[in-house]
Amino acid sequence: MSDQSMEIVRVSAVDVEDVLESNRALTERTLRMRCLAHLAQVKARLLTETIFEVATRKATLDRLNVSLIDSNANLQRQRDVIAKQRQELAERALELEAFSYSVAHELKGPIRTIEGYSRLAIEDYPDGLDDKGKQPLEVIGRYARHMGRVVEDLLKLSRLTGKEVVNSEINTLAMIEEVREEVLSREVDRTIEWTIGALPDTWGDPTAIQQVFTNLLSNAVVTS
Repeated sequence: MSDQSMEIVRVSAVDVEDVLESNRALTERTLRMRCLAHLAQVKARLLTETIFEVATRKATLDRLNVSLIDSNANLQRQRDVIAKQRQELAERALELEAFSYSVAHELKGPIRTIEGYSRLAIEDYPDGLDDKGKQPLEVIGRYARHMGRVVEDLLKLSRLTGKEVVNSEINTLAMIEEVREEVLSREVDRTIEWTIGALPDTWGDPTAIQQVFTNLLSNAVVTS
């Protein structure tokens, strides 16, 4: 083969190699561009999904905020109602206390007078009254004393309405025994038979519960 032919073949080989190299570079660029395009699509899709999710969550938060605002408004209205009711109860308690004191001052005098005159009639005229004559006066005196205690209990109850309730465990039997002794101290001229069974302990405000027992036993003694 001549030198010229060999040169042509050599040149052709170089050209083929250059073409192949160019094709490889072009293929790599094409693949890279496709990868970049795919990556851009993925990023765009993720961004769209993220934006949608953020918008959805924001809408949800907005609804929750509106609901929270409504709940707070309702709660405030309820607080206002409760505050108003408490104020009304406090005013009524003051009115009840004032009324109780008024009733006490109005009734104490007449009650003492009735009890005193019935007792004096029995003491000053022992010979002028037989048993039948004394009995109505004794009943009048007993009920007058009961009315006096009712007035005092009413005063005590009115004072309790202004106090804070303090709950604690109460020995019911011991409290009733204490109340019984107090009631008996006011009924020295009577013989009373008591029947008190087993009683469970309870829970409540000791002062208020004792007042309840006092009223119950006092009424039971008067009506017995």
